[in-house]
Amino acid sequence: MNSMAQGLKTGTVAGISLITTLLVGLYFIPDLMRRREFVFSPPTSNSAPAVPMNYSLARVQASDAPQKKSLSLAEMSKSDKQVYIINFWATWCPPCIDEFPNLEYLHRQLATLGPNAPKLVAISVDEGSAEIKRLFGTLSFTPTMTILHDPSGTMASKLGTTKFPETYLVDAKGRVLHKWVGPQNWLSDSVLGEIKK
Repeated sequence: MNSMAQGLKTGTVAGISLITTLLVGLYFIPDLMRRREFVFSPPTSNSAPAVPMNYSLARVQASDAPQKKSLSLAEMSKSDKQVYIINFWATWCPPCIDEFPNLEYLHRQLATLGPNAPKLVAISVDEGSAEIKRLFGTLSFTPTMTILHDPSGTMASKLGTTKFPETYLVDAKGRVLHKWVGPQNWLSDSVLGEIKK
């Protein structure tokens, strides 16, 4: 009986300690939440890491047209004033797939503006290229934008991308001019205005 009473006493003390810890935690959580800032501010060239422009990635072909098997952003540059729109996406990301047709339409619109227009590049972080090609087979259009494959996610992680889709507006030196988090309406006035700036 004595050992049972001792066990109950130990259990009661442990329970009281746990409840006290939880109550103290609940008391401080609102203060911690108030101190944390959830304000989105577009990165500037001073605060954001530079995009590795010479980093070569495998090119994924949407058609059977012969193309270079790997490509770096620096190789795509037409001038030192070139601007890129780099979209990180994956086939397992529903919002990425939802915005994919809109991105393709933006690419086709940009292509009509001439060789110095921003270059749209979609970089997949899928583990294998088979998933990307499988997606192409389900689309009602053939993608014409440049699609690169970064299975290790190296370029995305260098920029601090953790959620997909994320998109960067980048200059020829790899400096980030603007960042969009999440899916966008790529033909909206606000997005087009940011690109024109």
